[in-house]
Amino acid sequence: MYQPNKTFLASLFGLCLVVKILPFVLMHFGMDIQSETTYPWTFTPFFAVGIFGVALFRRQSMGVFVPLAAWVVGDILIGVLSGLKYGMRDGLAYAIYPGQFMNYLGLILACGAGLLVRRSRNVGTITVACILSPTIFFAVSNFGVWAFDTWINYPKTLAGLQTAYLAAIPFYKNALISTIGYSALLFSQLGMSLLKSRAEETSAAVMSEAIRQK
Repeated sequence: MYQPNKTFLASLFGLCLVVKILPFVLMHFGMDIQSETTYPWTFTPFFAVGIFGVALFRRQSMGVFVPLAAWVVGDILIGVLSGLKYGMRDGLAYAIYPGQFMNYLGLILACGAGLLVRRSRNVGTITVACILSPTIFFAVSNFGVWAFDTWINYPKTLAGLQTAYLAAIPFYKNALISTIGYSALLFSQLGMSLLKSRAEETSAAVMSEAIRQK
């Protein structure tokens, strides 16, 4: 297991944050990207970062904290951007809505797929984790949309639940593809070399500090 330094963690955090707020920044400047055909919604590194962190970081909690913190900060920034256009109250209500906690719960559970890779790191377990992670989020988050979302307001029936899941399939597809792609990058020789070098820098700094304190 590795102890990444703050620069590496900040890089993963920044990647997640930028990808999350990018469509809303583009909309703020007048680009029409509302539909799935004009922007790849949910093409995201969140699940890959969660799998990678839980699988390889010495502290598993840090592997969950980094993507979760980026998601929460991203929601706040989206609320601010939307508030500049619609008023701050409506903007924050748009970004942080009833049932939003289900997204956070879904993300936490999705990161847990990294435990499979932590036990056995090979192509097979990474692939299974890449499929399992966005699938867990898909199941939890869209149940939340059906149960709590007052904007879409699906009928609280089995037919309404089915409609909610069917409507989210294109987003699930993007999340699945992006998780596989980002995971391939993170678990590649390049990604691992960056993690190892950052971990070595942290270890060297800790050892140096320990020597100075003797």
